[in-house]
Amino acid sequence: MEEFKPKRKNTAQSAQNGQSAPHTRKPRTPKPQGENAANAQHKPRPRRPCPAAPATAEQNAAAQSIPAPRPRRPRQNQNSAAPQNGQAAAPRPQGQRRGRRPKNPEHLEMTPAIPMHICPLGGLGEVGKNITLYECQGDMILIDCGLVFPDADMFGVDLVIPDFTYVLENRDRIKGLFITHGHEDHIGSLPYLLKKFNVPIYAAKLTIGLIKNKLEEHGLASSAIFHEIRPRQKVTLGCFTVEPIHVNHSIPDSLAFAIDCPAGVVIHTGDFKVDYTPLSGDAVTDLPTIAEYGRKGVLALLADPAAKLIPSDYIRLSLSLTAIGIDPRNIEGNDLLEKIDQADREKYFQMSTGSLAYALALMERYPDSFSGTLKEDTIQKILDAQQADGSFEYTAGAGFSDPDSTAQAMQGLLLLGDGYAAEVQAARDWLAAQMNEDGVLAIDWGTGPTPNPSSTAQALIAFAQKGEVPANDQEKTLYDGIMTFALDNGSFLDTNWQTGELEYNEYATGQCFQALVAYSRMVNGQSALFDLSDAAVAPRPKPEDEKPESGSSSSQASSEPSSAREEESEPPASSAAANLDSPKTGDMGLVSIAAVGLIAAAAAVVLYRKK
Repeated sequence: MEEFKPKRKNTAQSAQNGQSAPHTRKPRTPKPQGENAANAQHKPRPRRPCPAAPATAEQNAAAQSIPAPRPRRPRQNQNSAAPQNGQAAAPRPQGQRRGRRPKNPEHLEMTPAIPMHICPLGGLGEVGKNITLYECQGDMILIDCGLVFPDADMFGVDLVIPDFTYVLENRDRIKGLFITHGHEDHIGSLPYLLKKFNVPIYAAKLTIGLIKNKLEEHGLASSAIFHEIRPRQKVTLGCFTVEPIHVNHSIPDSLAFAIDCPAGVVIHTGDFKVDYTPLSGDAVTDLPTIAEYGRKGVLALLADPAAKLIPSDYIRLSLSLTAIGIDPRNIEGNDLLEKIDQADREKYFQMSTGSLAYALALMERYPDSFSGTLKEDTIQKILDAQQADGSFEYTAGAGFSDPDSTAQAMQGLLLLGDGYAAEVQAARDWLAAQMNEDGVLAIDWGTGPTPNPSSTAQALIAFAQKGEVPANDQEKTLYDGIMTFALDNGSFLDTNWQTGELEYNEYATGQCFQALVAYSRMVNGQSALFDLSDAAVAPRPKPEDEKPESGSSSSQASSEPSSAREEESEPPASSAAANLDSPKTGDMGLVSIAAVGLIAAAAAVVLYRKK
């Protein structure tokens, strides 16, 4: 059979020598793969012609009149370049699968994402020296320009300022500098930047005044370029549109910024807190505007990296988490109760009477999580705030009776049983005497007693916990009192202390809803609102224990009662000491466990994932 398989010759060389090229076998094409294999079965394979006798001239002429079959062209990869200069494309490598061709490619095309660069030049992972640069489509803006005071080991150093190298290298692209508020860690480095680069400054009125006073010391006040901005008034610089949003802080005229650019929306909060009774008279944080941006979609949220939770924050979070069945002793490996237990005692006891009372609820629910005499000292601090008439002060030594604190202290002491019955009865009698003819408690903001739904709500929570709702001479109860503020849409009114007018108030709505829940639980024979003894809390496994070991029985563990599993689980150890800030004013307690609890739980998870 060897004579039927002659060796191949160079056909090109033979043609050049005038010889007729012999019939050669066509190169075998790669076998089709995948779905092409099925299609290939329906294509008949052409027969290979056998060697024949030399054809006559007539046969050759006839053969030339028949077009030769067009050879199959190897399929190209979508990313490969098209054949050029008449050259055939290289065949697809053996074994490489070809993806399906989209039926309608135009519907699959996507606009390339527009990049946005966020460069913290200071203030990240440190307290102070806050400055952040935003860049999009060649335009840049700055947020804040603060300093930090030196540590004890920085001998001979007066101030620490950010590294302005990148700012100066891109000065032609920077459109402006926005300031969140007038604290040193946000404005302190401005004189040192303006000496090198006179960037336009956008800030609130009070903040501009503080900056001008600082610049006068350096002889820069007259040359600086200021633009006063107000909340909700947008400023467009290059491709950026910046909307100031009012936030509450320990200094008035504090702002957050909603930064809108082709890449998306970024919320830069600066320093803020949620305080519904700010002592400075400043407006509360504009949460509705922030929520509106949340509904539209936010690319990133940048909260102040130096912000720290204080003991009352951990207490609220832990109460909320317990109420919705989540163990606060293990939130992404963090023990919130340990944060409370290990907090600086001076800062802990600076909390309001109400916060201390809510701490008692946690101590009763998780007695093994608190060390030493913290519980006894907490009780004593609450009792120190009680005055001779039975009322309680906002903090011990404040010198004035506070209906909210009185009701909250009553709630905490009731959790301890009959041991403090006399103190509870005195507080009860004082609160009952404060009811007006409508069953409403009033609070004095310095302009005389003002009917207050939040104070009335706190009193109703306390009386519901005690199992009674007293009526006044007009047979009006605290329940009747808070319902005088109710609207048909389910929200509640409150008196604007600045204008004296009744208007919708989200804080009053939350407090009244909380009171209605407490009242409903009393009527239906359920446990008190802050009695967490029957809270069904499932222990959260440690990250390394989420998957059961081989041979372990997960069904057996799940069949155990939740209380038993909780007793067996130990809180995760944490060597990190609590790093807490000074207490906030206007401690509002726990606002609507049913609603705010979910938010608090989510906030705790996000916070500790970032850490």
